[in-house]
Amino acid sequence: MTILVDANLTPFWVEFLQSAGIAAVHWWSVGNGDAPDSELLEWAQERDAAILTSDGDFSQMLALRRLNHPSVIYLRTSERNPQGPGQQVIAAYSAIAARAESGMIVTIDDRGSRLRALPILNDE
Repeated sequence: MTILVDANLTPFWVEFLQSAGIAAVHWWSVGNGDAPDSELLEWAQERDAAILTSDGDFSQMLALRRLNHPSVIYLRTSERNPQGPGQQVIAAYSAIAARAESGMIVTIDDRGSRLRALPILNDE
């Protein structure tokens, strides 16, 4: 599984993830930096990639569309460079890869991380 790093995060994430043995690509290298989030979502769905982002819109799109893929790693940390939450992102990737049959949203903040299975239903 590849991680698609959103345009709102530094490209240094790609090198960091690759050094940990995780396939990663930055959106700037595969898409238009001004593209709407829906285009990133579609790219990730078509390639069975997870999205690493600091943008909460992906969770909303997944919920509204009742999608079970792609998985999203949502960074809500004060530090958004790999040297801060990098190990938490690697752990989130492992959790997502272990449950490849169903997607999930992993939210990482300064207190830790939370996992939520997809799809998100309105009655949850």
